[in-house]
Amino acid sequence: MIRKFLSLALALSLAGDAFAADLSCVARLLPYSKVRQVNEAAYQSALKETGNFNEVIAPLKEVTDQRLKHPFSLRTFETWLRLPVNESAYSNAKFEVPKQPNTVPLVAPGQKLVRKVEFGYRLSSDYRKISKLEYLLLDNAGNVLEVGAKSKAILKEFKNHLYGRTLSREELEKISEINGRIFNELKNNSLAASKVKEFEKSRKWPEGLSEKGQLVYYDRSVIDLKAWAKKNGYTNAQMKDAGWFRLVFNDQGQPIYLPSREASIKIPFFSDASKTKINVWRTRTLDSSNPNLPRYMSWPLDRAIERDFTVTERLYNGWDLARAKGKTVVITEGEFKCLVTQDASGYVTVGIPGITEFDDAIISALVKSEAKEYVVILDRDARAKGMLRVDGISDSERAAYVIAKELKAAGATSVRVGVLPDAFHGEKVGSDDLILAQGPKPFVDVVQNAAGIETYAKQISLNTTFQEIIYRKQEVRSALNAYERSVQRGGAEVSKRQLDGALDTLAILERAEKNYLKFEFNNAKSLSQAAAAYSSFSRINAPNFANKTALAEDGADMPLEAFTDEILYLNYAPRDIDSNLCRPVPCLPVPYSSDEMGDHFVKEILYPNFPKDEYVYNFNVTLEDRTAEPIREKIPLVITKKKTQTVVAIIDFPVPTNADHAFSEEEIKSYTRSHFDKLSRFLRH
Repeated sequence: MIRKFLSLALALSLAGDAFAADLSCVARLLPYSKVRQVNEAAYQSALKETGNFNEVIAPLKEVTDQRLKHPFSLRTFETWLRLPVNESAYSNAKFEVPKQPNTVPLVAPGQKLVRKVEFGYRLSSDYRKISKLEYLLLDNAGNVLEVGAKSKAILKEFKNHLYGRTLSREELEKISEINGRIFNELKNNSLAASKVKEFEKSRKWPEGLSEKGQLVYYDRSVIDLKAWAKKNGYTNAQMKDAGWFRLVFNDQGQPIYLPSREASIKIPFFSDASKTKINVWRTRTLDSSNPNLPRYMSWPLDRAIERDFTVTERLYNGWDLARAKGKTVVITEGEFKCLVTQDASGYVTVGIPGITEFDDAIISALVKSEAKEYVVILDRDARAKGMLRVDGISDSERAAYVIAKELKAAGATSVRVGVLPDAFHGEKVGSDDLILAQGPKPFVDVVQNAAGIETYAKQISLNTTFQEIIYRKQEVRSALNAYERSVQRGGAEVSKRQLDGALDTLAILERAEKNYLKFEFNNAKSLSQAAAAYSSFSRINAPNFANKTALAEDGADMPLEAFTDEILYLNYAPRDIDSNLCRPVPCLPVPYSSDEMGDHFVKEILYPNFPKDEYVYNFNVTLEDRTAEPIREKIPLVITKKKTQTVVAIIDFPVPTNADHAFSEEEIKSYTRSHFDKLSRFLRH
């Protein structure tokens, strides 16, 4: 991966300005080992300079208004304009319902009227629209003078999201009451109970496990929530706050409350060890009609309700920490993994909501439980997850290390990390998958054989220096981003000195990360690139796709924007073709002849790396370029990520897939060179 010897000139070009001073007095030529030592010293120097990064970002965290972190935004299709979302811009605004449709205020010189405004939340890949405003009238400074909407109900909802709304103690208690009564109703409904049993059986759980988790089933055929609410004296707004209704508006601006989604399992989060109060719950949707719908959902968290969720409302089975003193606590991810794991193994087990959702409050609650030891066991990712990271370490592997380090730093006496075995030949393995397939013993063995933090890092070949650099950078960047969003939306500000301190710390860490990627990972631009062991096409920002098309086997257009991220290029050679003939990209040998490839190759090589529940397989994709140098190439397989619909891998072979004769060595060399050049030109030129 790294050359054995490097000249100082090369070392300087890879190391960059941040390290130039450290290298300037070194001899003209250095063996690799010496250059390595010099660079390692520079990385350690960067870590020493940023050793107080937590103290540096503490002032930013203190003033950041967490209510304002949500990406609330206004957008208009009439013209491009950044519309204000900070409270201060609306301090003198009038909120009006026009008496006649399409009535707007008079616009004075220097003022601007913006029509057709939507308000909602800008998500990573979508926009969650709440409703529509008829207009905004702004002055020349960008302050809002007037807001017009079709109804007072829309204006009220807009204000809820603009200013935020804090739930009173009584309102929170009402939510708990509603949840408890609906869960009880669904438990005692024979149809709902039978649906839960069906779900339990479909997952091959032990009989009665769903009852232990107090799971319930809901759809409209089981219970009419509107009728239930009316009968029990609850308002539509109260049902919305509890997550059972969602609010939409009709064309006249009148509010419509719709019951939550059909066909779902509700997972309760209890607020106490006695499991008597359900303040929140999550949904496991069973609706297969919309493949883009997330399988697990909570009701949207936004500025319409200000609410600080407790640890037991975010950490599944966190209420069980009351009995953890002196015992082994297993930390896994997700509700069902936690439920299956604790039931089968007997260990106190908690499920974090996601591998990145492990914060100071959860850490503190775990340490305060005074467990004898903590064992972190996250999913074993499919091989593709590591293939798509520059150091070959998957996000779950990295997260397990980070969680363990944070627990240890917070005072946990003993922290270890367990690695699930490769039980399914490269496919993803969760603790529940392992237990349900092979019984509890293999999992208990994982707990008992879990390694210490540093030993675990060596086991997965994690470079702890590089990891610490990117961890600190991510922490500082996250604090700065949250602070910036808060300020943009009217939040308090820190002093210039404090802000500059955080920015300087970030700059040091970003330089260190950049140079680490250059020197250690062959000039990589980011962590989210293909591992050095694999070939790839790098990410591009401005594709020239005007005269290009990509057609799948069924004739459907593939969006060319899907080809702009980092793409693995995996060239596989059957056993009857000499893989050494593959140029310029080496081939990965497979134990099948050309005649045997077919289903064997897909099922035994590709599915374990790219599981079908996460990736889409597009066979026989034709790439056509109608520019000055025409291209028409057929690609055996293009694999896209289901969630983002972006291309992650191109699967290729050193000869055409429709070849009807044996190829000579020269023909193989010629084809692979020409084919790769055309593919590269199509994707990156």
